[in-house]
Amino acid sequence: MKLFCSGLILLWFYPVTLLGRFQQQFPPYNLSGTVTDKNKQPVKLVTMTLIPLQDTLRTIQTLSTADGTFELKGLKGGIYKLKASAIGFENSISEEFSLHGNLVQNMVLIARFEKLKEVVVTSRRGAIEVNNGKLVYNVEKSASASGSSAFDLLRRTPGVNVDQNDNLLLKGSSAVNVMMDGKMTYLSAQQLANMLKGMGGDNISRIEVSSTPSSQYDAAGNGGIINIITKKSNKPGYAINISSGIGAGRYLLNKHSVTGNIRTPKFNIYGNIGYDLQRNYFDRSNTNILTANGSPVTYSRHYPESYKTYYYSYKAGVDFYLTPKSTIGFGYTGFLDDWSKTNNGKTLLTNASGDLVGQVNNRIVSMEPYYNNVYNLNYSLKLDTLGKTVSADADYVNYSNNSDGFVGNQSFDPNNVALEPYQQLNYHQPNIITIRSVKTDWNLPNKKFKLKTGLKYAAINIDNDFKYDSLINNNTVYAPSLSDHFIYKEQIAATYLSASKQWKQTEIELGMRVEHTYTSANSVNAGTLIERKYTNFFPSVMISNNFGLNHKLSLSFTGRINRPNYADLNPVRFYSDKYSYYAGNPALVPEKAWITSLNYTFMDKYVVGLTYNRANNFISRSIKLDNVTGVLIAQNANFLHKERYDLLVVAPIKIRDFWELNATADVSYTKYPITQLYGSYTAKKINVDLILNQTVNLPKDFSFELLSHYTSPELYGIFVTRYYFQQDAGLKKTLLHNKLDLRLALSDIFHTNRFWGQSITNSLNYFYKSIPDSRRFYLTMTYHIGGKLDGGKSHKTEEQNRL
Repeated sequence: MKLFCSGLILLWFYPVTLLGRFQQQFPPYNLSGTVTDKNKQPVKLVTMTLIPLQDTLRTIQTLSTADGTFELKGLKGGIYKLKASAIGFENSISEEFSLHGNLVQNMVLIARFEKLKEVVVTSRRGAIEVNNGKLVYNVEKSASASGSSAFDLLRRTPGVNVDQNDNLLLKGSSAVNVMMDGKMTYLSAQQLANMLKGMGGDNISRIEVSSTPSSQYDAAGNGGIINIITKKSNKPGYAINISSGIGAGRYLLNKHSVTGNIRTPKFNIYGNIGYDLQRNYFDRSNTNILTANGSPVTYSRHYPESYKTYYYSYKAGVDFYLTPKSTIGFGYTGFLDDWSKTNNGKTLLTNASGDLVGQVNNRIVSMEPYYNNVYNLNYSLKLDTLGKTVSADADYVNYSNNSDGFVGNQSFDPNNVALEPYQQLNYHQPNIITIRSVKTDWNLPNKKFKLKTGLKYAAINIDNDFKYDSLINNNTVYAPSLSDHFIYKEQIAATYLSASKQWKQTEIELGMRVEHTYTSANSVNAGTLIERKYTNFFPSVMISNNFGLNHKLSLSFTGRINRPNYADLNPVRFYSDKYSYYAGNPALVPEKAWITSLNYTFMDKYVVGLTYNRANNFISRSIKLDNVTGVLIAQNANFLHKERYDLLVVAPIKIRDFWELNATADVSYTKYPITQLYGSYTAKKINVDLILNQTVNLPKDFSFELLSHYTSPELYGIFVTRYYFQQDAGLKKTLLHNKLDLRLALSDIFHTNRFWGQSITNSLNYFYKSIPDSRRFYLTMTYHIGGKLDGGKSHKTEEQNRL
């Protein structure tokens, strides 16, 4: 480990040494900058003319790139003016300036029609667009986002789906990392789902999806990265948003939040507090067949589940602008998720003739308050005017829950006569997780190329003392065979280095990330200890080229890893009834994938993308049957490998000036081998995912949105799922000079949201169905005081996504 850390330090400082050598070899006078419009959007292909005010100097020109940047190199010292000109914009000429060293000169262009009409025209982004290889869902432009949670919005994002257990899937893979403002989260699938359900969509600006992120991002997540960008502003002043909403489906719902900040030239203080009452209902059922004594017995389960969550969120922080080039920030983010579940159901046992041979009445009650506290210290420094920066982050995360509940059941014969006394298992689950993470990133552009490098170290400790007590003769007795004390430790040390170079219309970026991992999974009661040490190299390559004004082609390749979620390693059992439970699998090994993506963009809005993903030891849901006891055991397992091809098409269409629509289609082909009782079998499936988003701008500041989402049957572990369809709608009205925002949203209008699946292995005959309470309406009011909000930076890391 010491040798590896020494190597990380050498690899980190080596590019800095190289940078110093390059700086000594090239002339010091450079002029660079960015060209944007009034909406701060980059403007490409702008002619930048450097005009000397001395006869001894010559005029020099260049063009801005796709991201609006430009650079003039090897300049002589003198007095200049800078002129920017582009079709459709007014010419812009800077004040005269003195050039006696490297200088940054940014320019803002005004559209010609804006000046002629003497009005401010705001550009309208489409609901779905592609930018720098990322698919972007512009949430703040959506009327149907009202009252929706971040979880609901993710389900509407192209390529993103949700299974019956609320696991997020990106292009069919659950190996996806969810980020907040560029920082990874620290939560398990269930806790991530709960947090996203409690996070209001009104504070989200956009959602970015990337299948092939660069080496500067954590290598975790074979499916890719989902980045949730919250609303921000850099303008001085104060701002307060007060939001309140009510909703109804099967239950009444309500959510309220206050968000605010005060920004001055010296500091920015920000904070928010929120409350969300969530009520959910699922009508769940599943069926499996067991052959006992040569005769098949069908186990049919039906268990309506109701959930209630009191979700409290809070955030506070301050950023100090020490100098114009340096900032230090302190932040705290926390939430209390007071979650409870009630499940009352039956398990019916029938023979081959369909006659009832027995039944079990089940009752499950769970009360699980979750506490999450994240503390962050961050620092950033601009080293010069060329864009060199260094940043550092330190995070401490404390996550805990004290889950209590019971699983009760009683067996009856076909005539409803009790066959045995009522049985009950009580459980108590104190679970404490701590994460410590530090990282630093360097952005070091020079005359020839852009260089990025960084280091990261994270240490995770989990202590879960899970206890079951059996109810015997009205007394509770400790059940050691069902209990376990699970202690897990993980340490990850990582470094990365990337370099990019642009030649006219062609850009190449090469990167390498190295991660060394140590894990220890100790199941105390079982007396098993599994330790692993491994080092992985993750190269990344991106090549893009602009062909003329309207055509862009990009090719990218990257390596990724999916480490098992911590909860999926814990062998503790979670019972659904006496014949079925879920247990973690401590034998899970990391899944590694190689992803290649080719994208073509026409006119910066029409996109065609092709992605190939090959994953080895890929992790997905599996179910096995104990043929002796008839108990159904669900857990995640490693499959040999998986191949998936994706063809993505994005087409914005303008029907009328007031009516626009965005159509996205993702056609995929997936195949992988699965375990069979006899022989071998390779599962194969073509899947089609379609999203149609229509926006109609009505008179008097009304806007209407209609969102349709269809997904055909697809593979999921040893299952093939049923098709999925949902129709949402929203109406938005702004009042009081855009200070008051009213939104009415309807979700799952026709109540067609279903989760159905069927096993495809001959080792198990299993079917499941889950119907959620998803048809709801929301009415939300948001009142804005002051300027635009600046909620500060969100500082989260990858480890949080795996709790």
